[in-house]
Amino acid sequence: MLSANPGCFVDGQCTSSLFVDEWPSDDAQECLEHCQTDKDCQFFTQYDLDSRCVGFANCEEFETDSCQQCYTGEVLCQGKGFAWDKETVASSFMFFLDLVCWERGVCTGNLISIETASRGEDCHDLCRTQLECAWFTYNEADLSCILLMDCTDVDYEDCVTCLSGQKQCGERKGE
Repeated sequence: MLSANPGCFVDGQCTSSLFVDEWPSDDAQECLEHCQTDKDCQFFTQYDLDSRCVGFANCEEFETDSCQQCYTGEVLCQGKGFAWDKETVASSFMFFLDLVCWERGVCTGNLISIETASRGEDCHDLCRTQLECAWFTYNEADLSCILLMDCTDVDYEDCVTCLSGQKQCGERKGE
């Protein structure tokens, strides 16, 4: 059992969490899209064997070993062909989420690991697959990918070849 912040479309389920709603769903994409229409839904778990989805206000605990064919994610996950941006969040849920996405600079925080990635998008994908990762910094100069649990500061001057952002960020738009 792990503490919660499952990421996007991760094998496992939220447990000991605040139930919001349950509905029929054929796949995790449909489950995500339904969760995104409910202002109280912040996390979802898709149960493929039962063709159902459960929405949660939080994900207090996340289990990877007790559920077969279960997929869990956060409301800000992006699905196939789905673009989630600040304006959509603000208008749909009446709040504004201030994400840091693809900003020049290096993030300082609790280190998980340093990996190698050929592109910033690959570094972002590595963060999205790591349960404890919340932030990443990609250095274009040496192809290093820094995965972090948190970010206490982004230094915009120390690394001009670095790009930093949060796990929930969307795809990088071309420069």
